[in-house]
This record gives sequence, C-alpha cells and structure tokens, in this order.
Amino acid sequence: MDTEWSLLSKTVEVRGFQALAEARITQAFFMDPDNAAVYGWMLDHWTRYGESPGEEAFHHEYPADNLIETPEPLAYYIDELRDAYRYGRLTGVIDSARDALKNHDTEIATKLLASGLEALHVEVVDLQDDLLTDTMENRVAYYDNLSTQRGLLGYPTGFPTMDRATNGLQKGQLVTLTGLQKKKKSMLLMVMNIAAHRAGARTLFASFEMSNTEQATRHDALRAGISLTRLQKGEHTPDERQKLIRMMHELDGMQPLVLVYDPASSTTVSAIAAKIAQHKPDVVFIDGTYMMDAEGVQAEPGSPQALTSITRSLKRLAQRSNIPICQTTQSLTWKAKRGLTLDSIGYSSSFAQDSDVIFGVEEIKEDGEVNDREMLLRIIASRNCPRTDVRLAVDLDRGTIIETEEVATNYEADDGLD
Repeated sequence: MDTEWSLLSKTVEVRGFQALAEARITQAFFMDPDNAAVYGWMLDHWTRYGESPGEEAFHHEYPADNLIETPEPLAYYIDELRDAYRYGRLTGVIDSARDALKNHDTEIATKLLASGLEALHVEVVDLQDDLLTDTMENRVAYYDNLSTQRGLLGYPTGFPTMDRATNGLQKGQLVTLTGLQKKKKSMLLMVMNIAAHRAGARTLFASFEMSNTEQATRHDALRAGISLTRLQKGEHTPDERQKLIRMMHELDGMQPLVLVYDPASSTTVSAIAAKIAQHKPDVVFIDGTYMMDAEGVQAEPGSPQALTSITRSLKRLAQRSNIPICQTTQSLTWKAKRGLTLDSIGYSSSFAQDSDVIFGVEEIKEDGEVNDREMLLRIIASRNCPRTDVRLAVDLDRGTIIETEEVATNYEADDGLD
C-alpha cells in the first residue's frame, strides 16, 4: 500500500485536512517530494479558504493524477503515515550512529541517538485537548478535593515562606534558582533536595562542578546539622559524629536519593531523561544547567542558542515526566548592580521564558560590608504567585540555612512570567 498517497486520497475524499493539522502532520512526513507538494497545496487551500479541498479542486489542480480507493477511515491512514515516518526517522538516526560507531566514536553515536529520539518524540507527540464546558463537574470535584487537603500541592523547598507562596515544587514545573558566582546557589539547591527527600520524595541530584563525594559530604553536613568544614577535614567532634550516625540511621528505609556527577559536562537533556527512566525520581535537581551539552542544534556550547534548546527541552521533560525539575544558573554582575531581575540572568533569556518559578539568592550588605551570616532569597518572578523576599540565616558551623524570624515582604507584582 502506498501510505502517503492513500492518506492524501482519503483526505480529499472526506475533505478532512483539519484532522491532518490536528495530528501535526507536516510536509516532512512525506518522503516522496511529489506527495509533499500535494500536501503543501492542500495546506494552502485550507489556509486560504478555511475548508479542506475536495475532488473538484484536486482534479483542477492535478488533472493527470488519479485518486485511489481508500476503504479505511482517515484516522487509520494518519496512523500508518506516522508509523512510516517513525520508521524512516529511526532508520536515519541508527544509520548516522552506525557511521560514528565505525570510527569507534561512541560519544558522538550516543549523542546522535539521544538527540534523534528526543526530536522524534517532539514531532509525533499528540496534543492534549480539554473541552472546559464538558469537564465542569470534574473540575469542581478537583477544587473541592484541594480545599480538603492540608499541606502543599508539591514538595517543600525547605523554606516555609517560599512554600506558602508557591505551594511547593509542583509536577511539570521547571524551577530556576539564580544568583551571582559563589553565592551558595548549589548549597541552597541541596537544601531543597533534602527538604523534598524528607517529605518522602525520591530525588535525583545532578552536578557538573562537584564530585559525588563532595556532594555527599555537603548533604551529610546539612542534613545532620554539623560543620561542613570540619567534616571535610575529618575534624568533626564526637557530638557531631553522633549527629551524623543518627542522620544515617534516619536515612535507612527512606526513598532513594541519587547523586549524578558529570566531570566532562557532556550531559544532555536526553541523558537526564534516561536517568529519570532508570531511577524514577519524584523531583530532579540540576546544579549548573548552563554547563550542560545541547543536542540537535548546531551551536557553540554555552551560547544562547544552545541554552535555549536545553531549557526548552528540560521544560518539555518536566511536563512529559510529570515531575518538577529544579535547576541553577548564573546571573551576571554587570546586569545585577541594582539587584537580581529577569534581565540579570546570564547567557540566555530562555531561563525566564521557560521557567514557572524563578528564585534569586543575593548577599546582604550592612554598612557597606557583606554579611556572611545572612542571605536574601527572593521570588523574582512566577506564573502563579506573588514576589516574595525572605532573609536566610546561614550558619555553616552548625550546618544550617534557615529562615530568620523577620517577616517576608510580599509584592503585588504585575511583572510575573507570561
């Protein structure tokens, strides 16, 4: 069966081009250039006249071509075309990876496979429609259920004021924590990781700058409430050792907490997706997204084009996996002279465009001097909650980063994320 021509014939017969548009069929799905040209003509007709072309219009445009009999419903031919497209694309991806493997370049082969599969998923995924007028009772039941719940919709961040503002780290969200260099972004991300894990989440923490040993030591100090410096040097006190052992016992029987380290900074979004499939976390934390490797784009590492591809793919991954993904990135000093804003985030505006919540961490100055014992944590922008500021007390001798008793400042902001 000529799948492509059968689909085009059936579409003309039932004047069903709208079904092709809803299925996200494009000219790229047609391997035969003549068939692709016919599809292009049908698209132009549909766009221009608001109706699918029928047999009269087709024979006027293509008098030498004959439509064929198509006894199956249009949906059948759409599925057949999509299957054929998948097969062709997968064959191409495998062939490209095979060429790399002939040269024993496994890294290139892996990237080609990962980027090809990610692109294929995006191209053939179905859109999800909800008819609001038909789901009113379901939505009322959903809201009634929310009214009876106690606690957060998502997982806690470890900072109660922020949890009240955001309702926690929620499924499908991409959450960004930004700040200048060496302002404890990684430390705060680990605090968020610990809080989510304590709340019963399976967590995955990916890092590009610190080894798993370093991250594990940081986790242990923060979770046990002991000095990170003394623990790193093996100079922890007997009391701190007791706290450490007690914390280890508390971990026994809890959900997994996975650390992933990439010393080469070659991790792609597809690699993170593979880790999600392997470990099935409830929340993912990525320390240093700007150091990840983009795939499927011809762009320099760290360029705006590469970072846009990464953040877009991470957002899709969060939605597809139905989990929150929390990431850190840097803000630039020259853009943050008057404090952190969306514009101060470095390298790419896509962090602001693709994130659901953006936290910022800033130093606090008193009498012109930096106060090393406190930080300011802010909600710079959010799709669904007000801007909020809260001061954090930092005591790394005791392994704690907690909110102070000072009341957070709330703003009725109108510059949230679109």
